[in-house]
Amino acid sequence: MSNQQTKDLNGLTPINRIREKYGSFITDADILQIANAEQELAECQNCKGYPCHKAINRGVYPMPNLENGYLAIMRIRCEPYVKHFRQRDLERKFANAKIPARYLGKTLADYKTDKDNNHAVAFAKDILREGLSGAYFWGEVGTGKTFLAALIAQEFLQAGKSVLFESVYNLLSEFYEIYRGKSSKSEEELLNALYTTELLVLDDFGLEKPTQFVGATLSKILDARYNRHGVTTLITSNYSLEEVKARLNAPTDARADDICLNGSRIYDRCIEICKPIRLKGTSRRK
Repeated sequence: MSNQQTKDLNGLTPINRIREKYGSFITDADILQIANAEQELAECQNCKGYPCHKAINRGVYPMPNLENGYLAIMRIRCEPYVKHFRQRDLERKFANAKIPARYLGKTLADYKTDKDNNHAVAFAKDILREGLSGAYFWGEVGTGKTFLAALIAQEFLQAGKSVLFESVYNLLSEFYEIYRGKSSKSEEELLNALYTTELLVLDDFGLEKPTQFVGATLSKILDARYNRHGVTTLITSNYSLEEVKARLNAPTDARADDICLNGSRIYDRCIEICKPIRLKGTSRRK
C-alpha cells in the first residue's frame, strides 16, 4: 500500500494531511521534504541525545518552516546531545584542573548554609562576582572547606578560566619526584603552571611535615601569586594562619642555631592576598 493510500490516525492520507497543515499550494517536492523530516523526527523521539543515530547532521533535528510561501527545513540543535558534550567537556576540564571528581556538577545550591558557614558562602560569591584575590578557609575536619573551594573552582572553569586544584601533599610529592629525576615534568614547568593559573587552590595546607623544604617551596609559590595581577588563590587548612606560621618557623630539620622565617613569610603573603575565614560547626561528613 502506498504512502498516499495509507491513512493517518486523523483519517487523512499523509499527503493530504501535509497539504492541510502547510497549505494547498505547496509542491510535491515540498511534501517529500516534509515527509522525510517527519520520519527523521519520529526516529529522534526514541533517542536520548547520545549517541546520535544519524550518519550525517549529528546532534540536530529537522523542523519544517513555511514562511511567505517558501519551505525551509531548519536544522535545530539537539539540546540533550549538546548537554552530553558539555558534560564530557566539564569532566575533561575537571581532570585537567585536578578537582576531585566527587564535586562534578555540584553548585552553591548544593552547599548547606547555616550560621557557621554563611559568611564563607557570602565571600565565595564575592570572589566569583568581583574577582577577589583569595581566601584562606580554615577550621575543623569536615566543615566544608574543600567543598566550597571546589564549587568556586567549577565556576571559574565554566567561565572559561584556568584552574589548578592541588592537594598540598600531592603537590610536594611532585616536586620530590622532579628532584629525584623520576618525573617527565620539569621544576620550571610545574612552577610556571602554579604561578600563572587564574585560580589556584591549595587544599589541606599545613598537614605536611613542617620541613625547611616545605616552607621554602610554599613561600616561593605564594610570593609569585602575590606579585601576579588578576589571579585568585584559595587555601584550605585545619590550622589557623598563626598555627601555620609557628609550625613552619620551627621546621623539624632545622639546627638549633638556624633562623627560619618561612612561616612568617607565608603568613604575611596569605594575609595580603587571602582573607582568613573560619568555618565552624560539626563535621558534615557524618
